[in-house]
Amino acid sequence: MDYATLRLLLADSAFKNADTEKVEALDALITSLKSRARTNNHVRRTTDGDIAGTITLQDAVILYTLVSHYSPGVIFEIGTWIGTSASVMADALLQSKNAGHIYSCDIRDLSCIPEKYSATITTLHGYSQDVLDAVPRNTPIDIVFTDGECNFVTLQKLRTRLAPRHLFITHDFTLPAEKGVLNYLRLQLFGFGKYSLVSARKVRQLTASDTTIAILYPKYDGNMHIPIRLFNLVIATVLAGFVVLVKVYRKVTNYYAG
Repeated sequence: MDYATLRLLLADSAFKNADTEKVEALDALITSLKSRARTNNHVRRTTDGDIAGTITLQDAVILYTLVSHYSPGVIFEIGTWIGTSASVMADALLQSKNAGHIYSCDIRDLSCIPEKYSATITTLHGYSQDVLDAVPRNTPIDIVFTDGECNFVTLQKLRTRLAPRHLFITHDFTLPAEKGVLNYLRLQLFGFGKYSLVSARKVRQLTASDTTIAILYPKYDGNMHIPIRLFNLVIATVLAGFVVLVKVYRKVTNYYAG
């Protein structure tokens, strides 16, 4: 998948172009999951009582569109939470008659995934680097969706498990130091700058939404792309240094404020 394809695909997923019936169905799915999650006192709430930490309807439309188009055989998700994104992606697989499978992991078992997706989603309980071995090796991983932190150990294990034309989709790509940005930095540093980024800002422009989803795909392989990869690596290193400074600043200010 290249940027031109992604650009057209994301533009088509904008609410003005999206299938109204499908958007309404996704909205109903999210509402149902939140309703089920409210019965669990361990699920975090926002100040107004809504379920915190789950994807929005706009995120769901983008995820659904990407999965429907890409037709992945295997999706590995980091951060199940209540199961909203996993359910949306499973619905995309089923509606497109794709026999693909989702492996979704979280350290907590708080998912409220509907029974109709049980044959399409396998939930794994534990850290991503520990549960990745439970994903069968006979089929490469086409999409990695991260709504949690994807650490270097996980990336090392994923190295030989990824399909050649895979996608990394990360949520919460908000500067300067949210988890989506950290996932991007780790991926670029680990991959020696070989990934092309469609930032959340660009995705918002293309989809006319308020999403925080960003997309990365491998583009710069081989010696001929070494200058571009070095440039990407320098950008990632500089941003990583900035993120460290921001985190230190926050810790210091919080310490003195306390």
